[in-house]
Amino acid sequence: LGRRYEEVVRSNSQSGKGGVLHVLEQQFGITLPRWLQIAFSRIVQEDAEREGGEVDSSRIHALFQQHYVATPAGWRLHNYELARDGDVVRAALTLTGDGAPILLHGQGSGAVAAVIAAMQRQTGSIFEVEGFDEFSLGDSTGARAMACVRVRSGEAVGEAVALAEDTTAAALQAVVSAAGRVLQSR
Repeated sequence: LGRRYEEVVRSNSQSGKGGVLHVLEQQFGITLPRWLQIAFSRIVQEDAEREGGEVDSSRIHALFQQHYVATPAGWRLHNYELARDGDVVRAALTLTGDGAPILLHGQGSGAVAAVIAAMQRQTGSIFEVEGFDEFSLGDSTGARAMACVRVRSGEAVGEAVALAEDTTAAALQAVVSAAGRVLQSR
C-alpha cells in the first residue's frame, strides 16, 4: 500500500498516566516509581488543561525536569562526606546556591537518615522520607543513576529526582532537593 506505521502517543488532559509514562520510558529511558507516576501524571494533565490541546514529548520531558529534577535555589549538593562508625553514619554536606555555602552535619542509621538529620538540624523542621527509589539509566557499569525521593514535613510534601554518576550522589541530592521543596512550599 505504500504506507508505514509510525508509533504515535498523544497526551492531553484526558490521558491517563500510561501515555505519559510511555513517553518517558521510550524516548528518555526514564522509569518512575508508582507514587511518582501518579503525581507526575497530574502535573501533565493540569498543564494540558491550562494550555489546551495535546502535550508533546518534549513538553512532558520539560515538565519532568522543571517539577522534579531542577534543584531548588540554595539546595544544590556541592560535596559530601560519609563515615560509618559501627551502626552510625555521619554525614557532612556542603550546599551551594545564591549565597555563601552552607555546611550541614548529621548522623543516622544510614546515609539518607544522616542527611535527613542534618537537614532537620539546619532548618528546625522534622522531615520524614515517604518514598525512595533508585534506578539505573542504562545497562553498563558506567550508567547514570536516578534517585526519586518523597519527603514530608507536617502537611507539606516535596518530591524530587536527582541524576548523577553514582547512586550515593543521586540519592543525597534527591533528599536535599525534596526537603528544599518542602521548605519553599511553606
